[in-house]
Amino acid sequence: MNRKLTFRSHISATSKKATDIFKQLSRAAKVTWSLNGEITRTISVAIIEPIVLYAASVWAPATELELIKKQLNALQRGFAQKICRAYCTVSLTSATVLSGTLPLDLRVQECASLYRTKRGFSLDYLLDQPHPSRLMSVRYGLLESDDSKIDECVGSALTWREEGREMAFSTFSLDTSCTVFQ
Repeated sequence: MNRKLTFRSHISATSKKATDIFKQLSRAAKVTWSLNGEITRTISVAIIEPIVLYAASVWAPATELELIKKQLNALQRGFAQKICRAYCTVSLTSATVLSGTLPLDLRVQECASLYRTKRGFSLDYLLDQPHPSRLMSVRYGLLESDDSKIDECVGSALTWREEGREMAFSTFSLDTSCTVFQ
């Protein structure tokens, strides 16, 4: 722990420990053979996450720092790629979506929140807040002049062609607020 409470050394040590385990796993689980994604997911959830999430309730605020997020993302990227059996060129965002995993910085926040709840810290402040959909208003309007409409009507068509001939067709009407691009 350093004076600014960034927990950089703690996260570096846990990332190194988890990375060493990852390296051992990657030798066994090549992209083209061996361990399937579900086994890799189980190892990630049962072994790696507990190592990383150790004392998460203490250092969870540090996940707001970009340096900490980068360390956690670098660690998670390899596991997410192994779970979904992707190539090393796949981005972290794509790999986490495909593998169905939660980003580690969010997982740390979740763990810290769960700890606070179990320890009896009050969550009444959450109950007094309005629903998030009421906090923000979305303004929209219809286009006054839309050259894609004919007589303010919008539609679409579907054709089926085989060997250069039209075999079937169908037309559909869309709502007047729609454009042909929809």
